[in-house]
Amino acid sequence: MDDGPAVIPGDVPETLAHGILAMLRAAVPCTAAAITVRTGRPDTHRLLANGGYAPETAGYLSVDFVREDPHYAMVRDLRDVTLFWADIPRFDRSVLAREVLRPVGYQEGTSVAVGPDNARGAAVLHVSFDRPDLDPRIAPVVAAYARRCSEIVADALMLEQWRLTPRELEVLRLVARGLPNGEIADRLYVTRRTVATHVEHILEKSGASTRAAVAARAAQLGLVRV
Repeated sequence: MDDGPAVIPGDVPETLAHGILAMLRAAVPCTAAAITVRTGRPDTHRLLANGGYAPETAGYLSVDFVREDPHYAMVRDLRDVTLFWADIPRFDRSVLAREVLRPVGYQEGTSVAVGPDNARGAAVLHVSFDRPDLDPRIAPVVAAYARRCSEIVADALMLEQWRLTPRELEVLRLVARGLPNGEIADRLYVTRRTVATHVEHILEKSGASTRAAVAARAAQLGLVRV
C-alpha cells in the first residue's frame, strides 16, 4: 500500500487535484473521491475535482452537505482529522448515510477538511468505499493525501481570490522566497522584463504596494509557504 503522494510538478490546481485523486484511488481501494472548495458564498462549495461520484452525489457534497448537513460543521472543526463512518456515533442513521451514500453502494468513507482558513471551511476531501471493513493502514494514507490536497486548495483559492494566472502564481511563490527578478527569470526561463511585468500584475491584483507586503499577505492567508 502506498504511504503518500509523490511530488508532482506545478500546474493549474484543477489538473493537480485530478492527479491527486487518481493517485489516491490507486493507493487505497476507494470507489470514489472528490475535492470540493469554497466559493464566494460561505454556504456553498464547488467541485475542484471528482473521481467516481455520480453528478447527484457530487452535487450533494458540494452544496447540501455544506449548507444543511450537521456533519459538515464537525468536519470543518476537525481539520486534517480522518474520521470514518465507524468513528461517528449513529452515522448510519443520518440522512447523509441513509439517503445519499448507502443507496448508491457506499458502505464506509471519510470527509476531511483541507486547505487554509478553516473557520470558513476552505475545502473538503471526500473518500467513499464499497466495503464496510477497512484496513487500518488506509487512514494514514488518506491523511497524507489530504495534506497534499491542502496545498492544491491554497493554490486554487489564490488564483480565485486574486485572479492570478498559473504563471503569476509561480512568480509569487518565488517572490515570497525572497528571490530577485534576475534569479526568478533564470529559473522560469523568461526575461527579467517579463518577470517585472508579472510582479507588477501581482501587486495590482492583490492590492499590495510592495513585494514584501504581497508575500506577507499570501503567507498570512496560508496561500504560500515562506
